[in-house]
Amino acid sequence: MPGRWTGPVALRRDNDHGCPAGPSVAGVTGVPRSPHPLAGASYAELTTFRRTGAGVPTPVWISPAVDGTDRLVVISVDDTGKTKRLAHTSRVELRACDVRGRVRDGAPTYRGEAVVVRDAAG
Repeated sequence: MPGRWTGPVALRRDNDHGCPAGPSVAGVTGVPRSPHPLAGASYAELTTFRRTGAGVPTPVWISPAVDGTDRLVVISVDDTGKTKRLAHTSRVELRACDVRGRVRDGAPTYRGEAVVVRDAAG
């Protein structure tokens, strides 16, 4: 249904691509978590991937998850290109950007996985 809001897209960082290690959500052991390097950013360029492997960058508002994990959250309308692409691949990349989607030269790219969580009311 167009225009329906999804719940957050939870972004889990991928420790194989240069992000600091931390326990998985299922394996929380009381070890303090380091915040995601983008936790202080307001906007990020979220790159999702087409079936062909081509990346599609989209500027999005991000926020740290409130569940005590190192995840980031993105709120989006359902049936957008990014949520459709996440239906077939969870691979994403994030880079800090400004409100207009401009990425600073040399900004690091963080690779990880995204999960679409739909609101129970939708």
